[in-house]
Amino acid sequence: MATKGRPVSERIKTLYNTMDEIDEKKGSLSPRELVNKARSKSSPIHDCFTWDDKKAGENFRVWQARKYIDSYKIVVQGQRVRAYHNIKVQFEDVKTQGYYGIEKVLSDKQLHDALLKEMASEITRLYDKYKTLKEIKTVINKDAVEDIMAAVA
Repeated sequence: MATKGRPVSERIKTLYNTMDEIDEKKGSLSPRELVNKARSKSSPIHDCFTWDDKKAGENFRVWQARKYIDSYKIVVQGQRVRAYHNIKVQFEDVKTQGYYGIEKVLSDKQLHDALLKEMASEITRLYDKYKTLKEIKTVINKDAVEDIMAAVA
């Protein structure tokens, strides 16, 4: 069996073990099965979820809004691209995160560099996710990604 990643709390270990149990029993894991396993108040993973429907409903609407923002495409320089990017950036010692229009990102060096940094981080996460597949090395040049990270650091 593969070893798990970084150290986690007991609560999260219990959640991961439950995921493994569902997978072993069913042959795969689905979010609905995990929620159903947690539904009972006596379930050891019950508290990992928000059961207050008002809070959960609001969280779902925010999640929907993110999906709508992410799905909005425009044409820039003849290419269909995302209209907005979620970027973490620091303006005058104030850290902020928000969705910035692509035209603004392309014209503002600080936003552009922040998006490059996010891109490099995302590629690194993708590489780490699939690094057990030997083909990943033909798709992602890890050294080039590290060069981008160094340039915008």
